[in-house]
Formats: sequence, structure tokens, C-alpha cells
Amino acid sequence: MIAPVLMLFTSWHDIDRQLWQHVASYTLPSIIKNSLLLLLGTLSLTCLLGVSSAAIVTMIDFPGRKLFQALFIFPFVVPPYVFGFIYVSLFDSPGILQNQLRVYFPELFINIRNVYGLSLVLALSLFPYVFLFCRQAFTSQGHKVLEVGRTLGHQPLACFFLSSYRWPNLGYLGP
Repeated sequence: MIAPVLMLFTSWHDIDRQLWQHVASYTLPSIIKNSLLLLLGTLSLTCLLGVSSAAIVTMIDFPGRKLFQALFIFPFVVPPYVFGFIYVSLFDSPGILQNQLRVYFPELFINIRNVYGLSLVLALSLFPYVFLFCRQAFTSQGHKVLEVGRTLGHQPLACFFLSSYRWPNLGYLGP
């Protein structure tokens, strides 16, 4: 276990400066760009899916609500690499969707192996974490804040977004 660490410490004097200049000039900018795109894409999709699904399941009473609560937790069972295999098998060139699109549009080819597809796969596998935390927060908060906001004349969407905002000199509008 110590051998790789010792190898790192003993190889500091053998650094190839031309190689590192090449990496810094040509490879590093695209790596940083792709990493930031992956981070922002996964973060925004995960928050969008997790918060909206938790809000819908918690605040709206509809038939099948308990079923949807269980189904939104289901991606915990599926590892992210399995989501990746499913994504590629459905949407890649020999996949079902591409074959159906080729029937109607023979010249069309959609490249799905990119940062955006990876963001989607990661968001689908990570949103249950956000869903569970938000559902718990919405359940513990209850409908009190929304009802108070409605009595003060706010629309439901404005009450939802303003419920955790700390107004100056008015105190906290939460529970």
C-alpha cells in the first residue's frame, strides 16, 4: 500500500516540464470546461428533479401519491453505472430510440455520449438524496407557511419560494 505513495515522493525530481506545459496548454482547459459543465448540469438537474418532485408529492394531494413517493426513491436501488448502460442501450446509435428516429429521419444522428448525457445520468441517480431531504423538510414544515402566505395575499408559488427567506426586520417566515 505504501509503494505507490513512495513512488510519488521519489519521482518528483523526474518531472517532464514539456509534457506538463503541453497538458496545461491543450488538455487542461477542456478538462476544466467539461468538469464545470458536468458539475453545473448535474447540480441543476438534481435540484430541479429532487425539489420539484418532493414539493409535488408533499404539497399536492392526488391519487397515487404514496406510489409516487415510493417510485421517486427507486433510483437508490440502481447504481449509476447501470443507469449509464441503460442510457447508452436506449439512446446510442444501435439503440431503440435512434432506430425509430432513423425510420422517419434517415440522415439524423444524435450523439449522446457527451457531458450533457452524463449530467442527465448522474442527476437521475442522485436526485433521490435531494428528494428525501426536501420531502422531510416540506413534511416537517407542513402547510402552515403556505397558508399564512395565502392569507397575506401571495400566490402559492410565491409562498413556496418565499417561505424560507429571512426578511429584514420581519423575522423568519418559516415554521
